[in-house]
Amino acid sequence: MSRISNCLICIAFLLTGLFTSCSDSVTFIVVSDPHFKGDDTTRMVNHMMVEDMNSLKGTIAPWNNKALKPAFVWMLGDMTDNGEQEQWDDYENTYGLNGEKLLQYPVMECFGNHDGNVDGLVRAALKERNKNRKTKITTDSLGLHYSWDQGNIHFVNLNLYPGDDWDPACAWCHYFKESFREPQHSLAFLKKDLKEKVGRSGRPVVLGFHIGFDDFSQLWWTDADREKLYEVIKEYNIIAIFQGHNHAAAPYTWKGIDIWAVGSPRHDDKTGEYMVVEIDAKGNYCIHERHYGEWE
Repeated sequence: MSRISNCLICIAFLLTGLFTSCSDSVTFIVVSDPHFKGDDTTRMVNHMMVEDMNSLKGTIAPWNNKALKPAFVWMLGDMTDNGEQEQWDDYENTYGLNGEKLLQYPVMECFGNHDGNVDGLVRAALKERNKNRKTKITTDSLGLHYSWDQGNIHFVNLNLYPGDDWDPACAWCHYFKESFREPQHSLAFLKKDLKEKVGRSGRPVVLGFHIGFDDFSQLWWTDADREKLYEVIKEYNIIAIFQGHNHAAAPYTWKGIDIWAVGSPRHDDKTGEYMVVEIDAKGNYCIHERHYGEWE
């Protein structure tokens, strides 16, 4: 993502007076794909990026010259490289849950395609974590998909992608038989959640999940899946969708909705990127891409 695209978004809001950083604004960090492998290099790079996230607290935001106060980190999947216990332990020891480990903020997370099967340890661990979050969340009947409110903004965490059952018509379906591909009825949860928690209020809604709408991601779910999603969300005020999966930070649109691919905290043995987002109560927002030690 270019610096120009970031700045244009922020400047447009600031000059028109649409974006106002005030007491009911929410600031958060969004990141994806740390891919812990159980090795020293992966741990080191992720530790560096988490320390950079921690360093932001109280520093001056480049878009409004006010002190940053991130409320949480949103992790959009592929915490592990293949769902093994040592990899998951590394994730938990680094990112924690409620700010008690190396990361000093609460973390909310999705599972991704690398995080194991339906009956795997990562999805089981996420169910337990959802019971112990200090942030008040609403979960589905499985305890996997969830939503929460931060100020006037409604956030919905949909894990792998918003769908009910794996569609065998997808381009890469014949490559994979394991149950990691199953979205486990996240779309049904989204439909119910929006109806009950947002309704006709017009409140701003932000969605997050792992597999998005870029060319690579579209191989993993179908046009029919995406049309079903649109039918669910089209009457709501969806101000942004955040996705992981492709390890590259980039903005684009889908059916007029802003989509943000958030990149990865590591690229092999080198540090990567994450995004810092501030949203005001009306849903106007500002995004900046952050690299280790510097703003993009």
